[in-house]
Parts: sequence; structure tokens; C-alpha cells
Amino acid sequence: MNQLFLKPFAYLDLEEDKQYSVVQQFIKDHNKYAYRQQFAGILSFLFILGQLIKDVFIHKEKVNGSAVLSHPLDLRINLIRIKPSGTGKSVSLDFTNLIIKGLNLVARQVTDFTDAGLIGSVDKPDKFGPNITYGIFKDSDFITCDEAATLFENNPHKEGVLRRFNIALNTLNQPSQRIYKSMRWGELDYSPHFSTYFISVPFLGFEEKLKTGFAQRQLIYIEDEAIEERLKSIKEDISRISVATSP
Repeated sequence: MNQLFLKPFAYLDLEEDKQYSVVQQFIKDHNKYAYRQQFAGILSFLFILGQLIKDVFIHKEKVNGSAVLSHPLDLRINLIRIKPSGTGKSVSLDFTNLIIKGLNLVARQVTDFTDAGLIGSVDKPDKFGPNITYGIFKDSDFITCDEAATLFENNPHKEGVLRRFNIALNTLNQPSQRIYKSMRWGELDYSPHFSTYFISVPFLGFEEKLKTGFAQRQLIYIEDEAIEERLKSIKEDISRISVATSP
């Protein structure tokens, strides 16, 4: 996916079929967790939807015959949300994870940036056969990170992590999307299928970092938060307190 910067309130000029109202209800429920973040709710919905329909193909016939060609669309959407601290980014992500859990899909937060944690490891075979432990890339539907700034730190290790993500986020089921590593006791060889949702506060040099190959595979949403909006959030928090449960 090409890199895309989104400005606040850049809403799509589309109207949902009222007989379904799935998007409308999703945004209403999202607002109960992360109020006044309607666009973040739309992004969350599209993020989940993209994973659900990721395997859609375009089919067309050859000009000189009846054989059918198929072209994978790969409708996954990968998000990076950059917004100041204390503005509800993590709350929106929490809501997204609740929906994912309700759909019986697998979401994991990346905390181990080693090859073993991301793609897996192969140890000495035991009496049961090959001894393979897969990382979170193998069977996750979604991978999240609420401290994405750490991914852009200037060190060779993090550069290697980003290269792993670059491969995984290439077009699904293509040769360039294959995770392969040969080790002493065997090989890892598979194609992951996850979507990513990373959030971060603005960090030093982030505009330059977002020009990297990793960021170009992301849909990037950068939003400022004025002090007036902070005050509105505080007032709304207070208004939602239940006297019966919060003396």
C-alpha cells in the first residue's frame, strides 16, 4: 500500500445503506470508549474489514482464450496513528481489540523485537520430531504496538525488525512476502497474513522516518490535539463518572 497521510476530518463522502448501518453502529460503540474520535473509529472499522476480506481476487479472461487470470488485491490496511499523549489513542486501540476478540480473530501486541519473537526459532529435535516455536508473525490476524516510536530508533537491530515487517506486509502470497530463515536445526518458511495497527506520540525526526519503506506500507494518520480539546476530554470524563460506583 502506498504511503498516505490523512488530515483530521478528511471524511469520505460516502453514505452507508441504512438497512445495514454496520458502520454507523460501529462508530457509535467506538464513541463510548474513545469519544470525539469519529475518524479513528472509521479507520478502525476499515482496518478490521480489510483483514476479513484480504483474500479477494480480480478475475479476468485472457484475450486469446478461455483461461482465467487472477490478481490478488490484498485489501489489508495497516495503520500508524500519531497523536500527542493523553488523547485517547490507546483507548481506541483497546476498543478495536475487543471487536477483534469478538470475531474470534487473533490479535497480538509486539513486545519482543527479536527474530525469535517475531518469526520464530528452531531448536534441536526432540523425541517427538522437529522442535519449532513460531513467533507472532505466523498465525496472527492483527499485530499492534502502542509504542511505535521504538520501532524507529537508530540501531541496526530495529532496522532488521522493520525489514521483517516490510516482507510480511508485501502483497499476500507473493514470492516477496515469504518469511524464510535457515538455522542449525532446521528452517522457517511461511507467508504471514496479519494487518498492523501502531500508535505513537510524535517523536524526534518522525517526519523523516516516515519516508522509509516500512512507513510506505502504512496508512498514516497524524493529528494534533489543542489544549481546548484536552479540556473537553477531561470534562466529558467527569460527566461520565457514576456517583454510585465512583465516590
